[in-house]
Amino acid sequence: HRTLMGRNKILILKDGGDMTTSTSKPFRQLLTHPLYWQWSAALLFMRMPSIMTSFAFVLVGTYVTGNPATGGLMVTAYIISGTVFTIPGGFLLDRIGVRKGVPLLLGFAVLTLLGLTTSVVSMVSPTLLVGLAGLAGAFTGGPPAAMRALLSKIVPNELMTSALAFDATIIEVVVVTAPLIVAIMAALWPPGAIAAMAVVTAASALLVRHLTGQLGNSAEIMDKKIKSRIPKLRLRWVNKGFTFWLLVSVAFGHILGTLETGALPVSHHLGGGAGSASILIAISSLSSIFSGIIFANFSHRLLLKNATFAFILIVFLTVGCIGLGLSNQWMITIIVFIIIGACTAPLMAIRSQAAEKEIPKTRKSQGFGLLNVAHTIGFALGGMLLAFLPLKWMLLSGGISGGVILMLTPVLIGFSLNRKD
Repeated sequence: HRTLMGRNKILILKDGGDMTTSTSKPFRQLLTHPLYWQWSAALLFMRMPSIMTSFAFVLVGTYVTGNPATGGLMVTAYIISGTVFTIPGGFLLDRIGVRKGVPLLLGFAVLTLLGLTTSVVSMVSPTLLVGLAGLAGAFTGGPPAAMRALLSKIVPNELMTSALAFDATIIEVVVVTAPLIVAIMAALWPPGAIAAMAVVTAASALLVRHLTGQLGNSAEIMDKKIKSRIPKLRLRWVNKGFTFWLLVSVAFGHILGTLETGALPVSHHLGGGAGSASILIAISSLSSIFSGIIFANFSHRLLLKNATFAFILIVFLTVGCIGLGLSNQWMITIIVFIIIGACTAPLMAIRSQAAEKEIPKTRKSQGFGLLNVAHTIGFALGGMLLAFLPLKWMLLSGGISGGVILMLTPVLIGFSLNRKD
Protein backbone atom coordinates (compact mmCIF):
# COMPACT_ATOMS: atom_id res chain seq x y z
CA HIS A 1 0.00 0.00 0.00
CA ARG A 2 1.28 3.48 -0.77
CA THR A 3 0.27 6.81 0.68
CA LEU A 4 1.53 10.06 -0.86
CA MET A 5 2.08 12.97 1.52
CA GLY A 6 3.47 15.98 -0.34
CA ARG A 7 6.85 14.97 -1.68
CA ASN A 8 7.29 12.12 0.77
CA LYS A 9 6.30 8.58 -0.05
CA ILE A 10 5.49 6.15 2.75
CA LEU A 11 5.86 2.50 1.86
CA ILE A 12 3.97 0.10 4.15
CA LEU A 13 5.56 -3.33 3.89
CA LYS A 14 3.69 -6.60 4.02
CA ASP A 15 5.45 -7.70 7.21
CA GLY A 16 4.19 -4.63 9.05
CA GLY A 17 7.33 -2.49 8.88
CA ASP A 18 7.44 0.92 7.27
CA MET A 19 10.00 2.65 5.14
CA THR A 20 9.83 6.39 4.52
CA THR A 21 11.62 7.85 1.54
CA SER A 22 11.79 11.17 -0.19
CA THR A 23 11.98 11.25 -3.94
CA SER A 24 13.39 14.78 -3.78
CA LYS A 25 16.26 14.02 -1.38
CA PRO A 26 17.01 10.29 -1.58
CA PHE A 27 20.57 10.50 -0.25
CA ARG A 28 19.44 12.23 2.93
CA GLN A 29 16.82 9.54 3.44
CA LEU A 30 19.42 6.85 2.82
CA LEU A 31 21.70 8.21 5.53
CA THR A 32 18.89 7.76 8.08
CA HIS A 33 17.99 4.27 6.90
CA PRO A 34 19.10 1.89 9.71
CA LEU A 35 18.68 -1.34 7.75
CA TYR A 36 20.85 0.00 4.93
CA TRP A 37 23.64 0.79 7.39
CA GLN A 38 23.42 -2.74 8.81
CA TRP A 39 23.57 -4.17 5.29
CA SER A 40 26.51 -1.91 4.43
CA ALA A 41 28.43 -2.91 7.58
CA ALA A 42 27.86 -6.62 6.89
CA LEU A 43 29.10 -6.24 3.32
CA LEU A 44 32.07 -4.12 4.42
CA PHE A 45 33.32 -6.93 6.68
CA MET A 46 32.49 -9.49 3.99
CA ARG A 47 34.70 -7.71 1.45
CA MET A 48 37.66 -7.23 3.77
CA PRO A 49 39.20 -10.74 3.51
CA SER A 50 39.55 -10.53 -0.28
CA ILE A 51 41.42 -7.22 0.08
CA MET A 52 43.51 -8.59 2.96
CA THR A 53 44.72 -11.64 1.03
CA SER A 54 47.43 -9.99 -1.06
CA PHE A 55 49.24 -8.69 2.02
CA ALA A 56 48.31 -11.39 4.54
CA PHE A 57 49.06 -14.45 2.42
CA VAL A 58 52.40 -13.16 1.16
CA LEU A 59 53.33 -12.30 4.74
CA VAL A 60 52.47 -15.71 6.24
CA GLY A 61 53.88 -17.55 3.22
CA THR A 62 57.22 -15.83 3.83
CA TYR A 63 56.88 -16.49 7.59
CA VAL A 64 56.45 -20.25 7.08
CA THR A 65 58.74 -20.96 4.11
CA GLY A 66 60.94 -17.90 3.83
CA ASN A 67 59.77 -17.51 0.24
CA PRO A 68 57.11 -14.94 -0.80
CA ALA A 69 56.25 -17.15 -3.79
CA THR A 70 54.26 -19.39 -1.43
CA GLY A 71 52.09 -16.43 -0.48
CA GLY A 72 51.66 -15.57 -4.14
CA LEU A 73 50.38 -19.08 -4.83
CA MET A 74 47.98 -18.74 -1.87
CA VAL A 75 46.61 -15.50 -3.29
CA THR A 76 46.20 -17.09 -6.71
CA ALA A 77 44.42 -20.13 -5.25
CA TYR A 78 42.06 -17.90 -3.24
CA ILE A 79 41.13 -15.71 -6.23
CA ILE A 80 40.73 -18.55 -8.74
CA SER A 81 38.70 -20.66 -6.32
CA GLY A 82 36.48 -17.73 -5.38
CA THR A 83 35.92 -16.90 -9.04
CA VAL A 84 35.13 -20.49 -10.04
CA PHE A 85 32.73 -21.08 -7.14
CA THR A 86 30.92 -17.73 -7.34
CA ILE A 87 28.29 -18.97 -9.79
CA PRO A 88 27.62 -22.36 -8.06
CA GLY A 89 27.61 -20.50 -4.74
CA GLY A 90 25.06 -18.04 -6.06
CA PHE A 91 22.92 -20.90 -7.35
CA LEU A 92 23.06 -22.56 -3.91
CA LEU A 93 22.04 -19.33 -2.18
CA ASP A 94 19.15 -18.88 -4.60
CA ARG A 95 18.00 -22.37 -3.57
CA ILE A 96 18.38 -22.22 0.23
CA GLY A 97 17.97 -18.47 0.72
CA VAL A 98 20.12 -15.66 2.03
CA ARG A 99 18.98 -15.99 5.63
CA LYS A 100 20.39 -19.50 6.03
CA GLY A 101 22.88 -19.71 3.20
CA VAL A 102 25.09 -16.66 3.69
CA PRO A 103 25.85 -17.25 7.41
CA LEU A 104 26.40 -20.95 6.61
CA LEU A 105 28.98 -20.32 3.88
CA LEU A 106 30.68 -17.60 5.90
CA GLY A 107 30.78 -19.94 8.89
CA PHE A 108 32.63 -22.54 6.81
CA ALA A 109 34.99 -19.80 5.65
CA VAL A 110 35.71 -18.85 9.27
CA LEU A 111 36.51 -22.47 10.16
CA THR A 112 38.81 -22.74 7.13
CA LEU A 113 40.64 -19.53 8.01
CA LEU A 114 41.06 -20.67 11.63
CA GLY A 115 42.45 -23.94 10.29
CA LEU A 116 44.81 -21.94 8.09
CA THR A 117 45.92 -19.89 11.11
CA THR A 118 46.67 -23.09 13.01
CA SER A 119 48.56 -24.44 10.01
CA VAL A 120 50.72 -21.32 9.90
CA VAL A 121 51.49 -21.69 13.60
CA SER A 122 52.37 -25.37 13.03
CA MET A 123 54.61 -24.54 10.04
CA VAL A 124 52.91 -27.09 7.76
CA SER A 125 53.81 -27.76 4.13
CA PRO A 126 53.25 -25.03 1.54
CA THR A 127 50.90 -27.34 -0.36
CA LEU A 128 48.47 -27.46 2.56
CA LEU A 129 48.62 -23.68 2.95
CA VAL A 130 47.74 -23.19 -0.71
CA GLY A 131 44.93 -25.75 -0.49
CA LEU A 132 43.37 -24.12 2.58
CA ALA A 133 43.61 -20.69 0.95
CA GLY A 134 41.74 -22.04 -2.08
CA LEU A 135 39.07 -23.63 0.13
CA ALA A 136 38.51 -20.33 1.94
CA GLY A 137 38.04 -18.60 -1.39
CA ALA A 138 35.44 -21.17 -2.46
CA PHE A 139 33.23 -20.34 0.53
CA THR A 140 33.46 -16.56 0.08
CA GLY A 141 32.67 -16.32 -3.64
CA GLY A 142 28.87 -16.42 -3.52
CA PRO A 143 27.78 -14.36 -0.45
CA PRO A 144 28.58 -10.84 -1.82
CA ALA A 145 26.32 -11.46 -4.84
CA ALA A 146 23.51 -12.64 -2.56
CA MET A 147 23.93 -9.52 -0.44
CA ARG A 148 23.51 -7.34 -3.52
CA ALA A 149 20.30 -9.20 -4.33
CA LEU A 150 19.13 -8.68 -0.73
CA LEU A 151 19.59 -4.91 -1.04
CA SER A 152 16.53 -4.75 -3.29
CA LYS A 153 14.50 -6.06 -0.34
CA ILE A 154 15.92 -3.46 2.03
CA VAL A 155 15.67 -0.13 0.25
CA PRO A 156 12.87 1.01 -2.09
CA ASN A 157 13.55 1.63 -5.75
CA GLU A 158 13.71 5.40 -5.21
CA LEU A 159 16.82 4.99 -3.06
CA MET A 160 18.52 2.23 -5.02
CA THR A 161 20.80 4.37 -7.20
CA SER A 162 21.94 6.41 -4.20
CA ALA A 163 22.45 3.23 -2.17
CA LEU A 164 24.62 1.65 -4.85
CA ALA A 165 26.63 4.82 -5.45
CA PHE A 166 27.31 5.27 -1.74
CA ASP A 167 28.25 1.60 -1.44
CA ALA A 168 30.84 2.15 -4.17
CA THR A 169 32.48 4.74 -1.92
CA ILE A 170 32.51 2.29 0.98
CA ILE A 171 34.62 -0.05 -1.15
CA GLU A 172 37.37 2.56 -1.11
CA VAL A 173 37.25 2.55 2.71
CA VAL A 174 37.78 -1.22 2.66
CA VAL A 175 40.73 -0.87 0.28
CA VAL A 176 42.42 1.55 2.71
CA THR A 177 41.61 -0.09 6.05
CA ALA A 178 41.98 -3.81 5.25
CA PRO A 179 45.78 -3.80 4.64
CA LEU A 180 46.21 -1.57 7.70
CA ILE A 181 44.46 -4.15 9.90
CA VAL A 182 46.71 -6.89 8.50
CA ALA A 183 49.83 -4.83 9.19
CA ILE A 184 48.82 -4.17 12.81
CA MET A 185 47.93 -7.80 13.52
CA ALA A 186 51.06 -9.13 11.80
CA ALA A 187 53.23 -6.79 13.87
CA LEU A 188 51.77 -8.29 17.03
CA TRP A 189 51.77 -11.93 15.81
CA PRO A 190 52.41 -12.97 12.18
CA PRO A 191 49.67 -15.68 12.07
CA GLY A 192 47.33 -12.98 13.38
CA ALA A 193 47.10 -11.66 9.82
CA ILE A 194 44.99 -14.73 8.92
CA ALA A 195 43.18 -14.68 12.27
CA ALA A 196 42.06 -11.12 11.46
CA MET A 197 40.49 -12.40 8.24
CA ALA A 198 38.59 -15.00 10.28
CA VAL A 199 37.38 -12.37 12.75
CA VAL A 200 35.99 -9.97 10.14
CA THR A 201 34.34 -12.88 8.30
CA ALA A 202 32.68 -14.01 11.55
CA ALA A 203 31.54 -10.43 12.20
CA SER A 204 29.96 -10.33 8.75
CA ALA A 205 28.13 -13.62 9.36
CA LEU A 206 26.72 -12.32 12.65
CA LEU A 207 25.63 -9.03 11.09
CA VAL A 208 23.90 -10.84 8.21
CA ARG A 209 22.13 -13.10 10.69
CA HIS A 210 20.97 -10.10 12.72
CA LEU A 211 19.84 -8.17 9.64
CA THR A 212 17.88 -11.04 8.12
CA GLY A 213 16.34 -11.73 11.51
CA GLN A 214 14.96 -8.18 11.55
CA LEU A 215 13.66 -8.49 8.01
CA GLY A 216 11.89 -11.78 8.72
CA ASN A 217 10.32 -13.43 5.69
CA SER A 218 11.05 -10.41 3.52
CA ALA A 219 14.76 -11.28 3.77
CA GLU A 220 14.24 -14.04 1.27
CA ILE A 221 14.88 -13.02 -2.32
CA MET A 222 12.04 -15.22 -3.51
CA ASP A 223 9.17 -17.09 -1.90
CA LYS A 224 8.95 -20.87 -1.55
CA LYS A 225 6.70 -21.29 -4.59
CA ILE A 226 9.27 -19.60 -6.83
CA LYS A 227 12.13 -21.58 -5.26
CA SER A 228 10.39 -24.85 -6.09
CA ARG A 229 10.50 -23.90 -9.78
CA ILE A 230 14.23 -23.09 -9.97
CA PRO A 231 15.71 -25.25 -12.75
CA LYS A 232 19.18 -26.79 -12.79
CA LEU A 233 22.34 -24.73 -12.91
CA ARG A 234 22.04 -23.35 -16.44
CA LEU A 235 22.66 -20.00 -18.09
CA ARG A 236 19.87 -20.11 -20.69
CA TRP A 237 18.23 -17.13 -19.00
CA VAL A 238 21.09 -14.80 -20.04
CA ASN A 239 19.63 -12.32 -22.55
CA LYS A 240 21.08 -9.60 -24.77
CA GLY A 241 20.69 -6.88 -22.15
CA PHE A 242 22.44 -8.85 -19.41
CA THR A 243 25.19 -9.80 -21.87
CA PHE A 244 25.82 -6.10 -22.43
CA TRP A 245 26.31 -5.47 -18.71
CA LEU A 246 28.54 -8.54 -18.44
CA LEU A 247 30.76 -7.12 -21.18
CA VAL A 248 30.71 -3.73 -19.46
CA SER A 249 31.91 -5.49 -16.29
CA VAL A 250 34.82 -7.09 -18.14
CA ALA A 251 35.90 -3.82 -19.79
CA PHE A 252 35.34 -1.83 -16.59
CA GLY A 253 37.40 -4.34 -14.59
CA HIS A 254 40.11 -4.30 -17.27
CA ILE A 255 40.37 -0.51 -17.14
CA LEU A 256 40.56 -0.48 -13.32
CA GLY A 257 43.07 -3.34 -13.36
CA THR A 258 45.14 -1.46 -15.94
CA LEU A 259 45.08 1.65 -13.77
CA GLU A 260 46.03 -0.04 -10.48
CA THR A 261 48.50 -2.59 -11.90
CA GLY A 262 50.09 0.02 -14.11
CA ALA A 263 50.46 2.68 -11.41
CA LEU A 264 53.97 1.62 -10.34
CA PRO A 265 55.34 1.06 -13.89
CA VAL A 266 53.86 4.40 -14.98
CA SER A 267 55.48 6.08 -11.99
CA HIS A 268 58.86 4.55 -12.86
CA HIS A 269 58.42 5.57 -16.51
CA LEU A 270 57.92 9.18 -15.42
CA GLY A 271 60.89 9.12 -13.04
CA GLY A 272 59.01 8.44 -9.82
CA GLY A 273 58.92 5.51 -7.43
CA ALA A 274 56.63 3.51 -5.16
CA GLY A 275 55.64 6.62 -3.22
CA SER A 276 54.45 8.38 -6.37
CA ALA A 277 52.50 5.28 -7.42
CA SER A 278 50.75 5.20 -4.03
CA ILE A 279 49.82 8.86 -4.43
CA LEU A 280 48.31 8.13 -7.87
CA ILE A 281 46.18 5.31 -6.42
CA ALA A 282 45.15 7.56 -3.52
CA ILE A 283 44.13 10.30 -5.99
CA SER A 284 41.98 7.82 -7.89
CA SER A 285 40.37 6.53 -4.66
CA LEU A 286 39.59 10.02 -3.36
CA SER A 287 38.13 10.97 -6.73
CA SER A 288 35.92 7.87 -6.60
CA ILE A 289 34.76 8.69 -3.08
CA PHE A 290 33.82 12.27 -3.96
CA SER A 291 32.05 11.30 -7.18
CA GLY A 292 30.18 8.51 -5.39
CA ILE A 293 28.85 10.88 -2.75
CA ILE A 294 27.88 13.48 -5.36
CA PHE A 295 26.20 10.87 -7.57
CA ALA A 296 24.34 9.39 -4.58
CA ASN A 297 23.04 12.86 -3.73
CA PHE A 298 21.97 13.94 -7.22
CA SER A 299 21.35 10.71 -9.17
CA HIS A 300 17.57 11.15 -8.82
CA ARG A 301 17.85 14.19 -11.12
CA LEU A 302 19.56 12.19 -13.86
CA LEU A 303 17.44 12.37 -17.02
CA LEU A 304 19.45 9.96 -19.17
CA LYS A 305 18.75 6.27 -19.49
CA ASN A 306 21.18 4.07 -17.56
CA ALA A 307 22.72 2.59 -20.71
CA THR A 308 23.23 6.03 -22.24
CA PHE A 309 24.87 7.43 -19.13
CA ALA A 310 27.05 4.30 -18.86
CA PHE A 311 28.08 4.86 -22.49
CA ILE A 312 29.18 8.41 -21.64
CA LEU A 313 31.18 7.21 -18.63
CA ILE A 314 32.87 4.49 -20.71
CA VAL A 315 33.86 7.16 -23.26
CA PHE A 316 35.71 9.02 -20.49
CA LEU A 317 37.30 5.77 -19.22
CA THR A 318 38.40 4.80 -22.74
CA VAL A 319 39.86 8.21 -23.55
CA GLY A 320 41.57 8.20 -20.15
CA CYS A 321 43.30 4.86 -20.77
CA ILE A 322 44.41 5.92 -24.23
CA GLY A 323 45.69 9.20 -22.82
CA LEU A 324 47.59 7.33 -20.11
CA GLY A 325 49.24 5.13 -22.71
CA LEU A 326 50.30 8.06 -24.90
CA SER A 327 51.28 10.47 -22.14
CA ASN A 328 54.79 11.25 -20.94
CA GLN A 329 53.76 14.01 -18.51
CA TRP A 330 52.86 13.89 -14.83
CA MET A 331 50.02 16.42 -15.21
CA ILE A 332 48.20 14.36 -17.84
CA THR A 333 48.73 11.19 -15.79
CA ILE A 334 47.24 12.79 -12.67
CA ILE A 335 44.26 14.11 -14.65
CA VAL A 336 43.63 10.62 -16.07
CA PHE A 337 43.68 9.06 -12.59
CA ILE A 338 41.20 11.71 -11.41
CA ILE A 339 38.88 11.12 -14.38
CA ILE A 340 38.89 7.32 -14.10
CA GLY A 341 38.36 7.53 -10.34
CA ALA A 342 35.45 9.94 -10.83
CA CYS A 343 33.75 7.54 -13.26
CA THR A 344 34.17 4.49 -11.03
CA ALA A 345 31.43 4.86 -8.40
CA PRO A 346 28.68 6.09 -10.79
CA LEU A 347 29.37 3.30 -13.30
CA MET A 348 29.36 0.66 -10.56
CA ALA A 349 25.97 1.90 -9.37
CA ILE A 350 24.44 2.14 -12.84
CA ARG A 351 25.74 -1.28 -13.91
CA SER A 352 24.37 -3.01 -10.82
CA GLN A 353 20.93 -1.38 -10.97
CA ALA A 354 20.48 -1.87 -14.72
CA ALA A 355 21.71 -5.48 -14.73
CA GLU A 356 19.24 -6.43 -11.98
CA LYS A 357 16.34 -5.68 -14.33
CA GLU A 358 17.68 -8.36 -16.71
CA ILE A 359 18.03 -11.09 -14.04
CA PRO A 360 15.06 -13.41 -13.36
CA LYS A 361 13.75 -13.64 -9.79
CA THR A 362 15.04 -17.20 -9.52
CA ARG A 363 18.59 -16.21 -10.52
CA LYS A 364 19.40 -13.07 -8.50
CA SER A 365 22.42 -14.35 -6.58
CA GLN A 366 23.71 -16.24 -9.61
CA GLY A 367 23.26 -13.18 -11.85
CA PHE A 368 25.16 -10.82 -9.56
CA GLY A 369 27.77 -13.54 -9.15
CA LEU A 370 28.27 -13.55 -12.92
CA LEU A 371 28.80 -9.78 -12.84
CA ASN A 372 31.41 -10.18 -10.10
CA VAL A 373 33.19 -12.92 -12.06
CA ALA A 374 33.23 -10.80 -15.22
CA HIS A 375 34.66 -7.85 -13.32
CA THR A 376 37.34 -10.06 -11.71
CA ILE A 377 38.35 -11.51 -15.07
CA GLY A 378 38.68 -8.02 -16.53
CA PHE A 379 40.74 -6.82 -13.55
CA ALA A 380 43.07 -9.82 -13.79
CA LEU A 381 43.48 -9.16 -17.51
CA GLY A 382 45.21 -5.87 -16.73
CA GLY A 383 47.87 -7.62 -14.65
CA MET A 384 48.30 -10.48 -17.11
CA LEU A 385 48.89 -8.16 -20.07
CA LEU A 386 51.57 -6.29 -18.12
CA ALA A 387 53.59 -9.52 -18.17
CA PHE A 388 53.34 -9.88 -21.96
CA LEU A 389 53.11 -6.40 -23.44
CA PRO A 390 55.21 -3.23 -23.27
CA LEU A 391 53.82 -0.71 -20.78
CA LYS A 392 52.45 1.56 -23.50
CA TRP A 393 50.41 -1.21 -25.14
CA MET A 394 49.30 -2.63 -21.81
CA LEU A 395 47.80 0.78 -20.98
CA LEU A 396 46.28 1.18 -24.43
CA SER A 397 44.66 -2.27 -24.14
CA GLY A 398 42.32 -0.88 -21.47
CA GLY A 399 41.18 1.74 -23.95
CA ILE A 400 40.69 -0.95 -26.59
CA SER A 401 38.37 -2.87 -24.23
CA GLY A 402 36.37 0.28 -23.64
CA GLY A 403 36.22 0.95 -27.38
CA VAL A 404 34.80 -2.52 -28.04
CA ILE A 405 31.98 -1.84 -25.56
CA LEU A 406 31.26 1.50 -27.19
CA MET A 407 30.86 -0.20 -30.56
CA LEU A 408 28.64 -2.96 -29.13
CA THR A 409 26.33 -0.62 -27.19
CA PRO A 410 24.02 0.31 -30.10
CA VAL A 411 23.86 -3.37 -31.16
CA LEU A 412 23.06 -4.88 -27.76
CA ILE A 413 21.05 -2.23 -25.97
CA GLY A 414 20.53 0.91 -28.07
CA PHE A 415 20.20 4.49 -26.91
CA SER A 416 17.52 6.67 -25.42
CA LEU A 417 17.69 10.21 -24.08
CA ASN A 418 14.60 9.75 -21.92
CA ARG A 419 15.10 7.92 -18.67
CA LYS A 420 12.79 4.90 -18.49
CA ASP A 421 14.81 2.66 -16.14
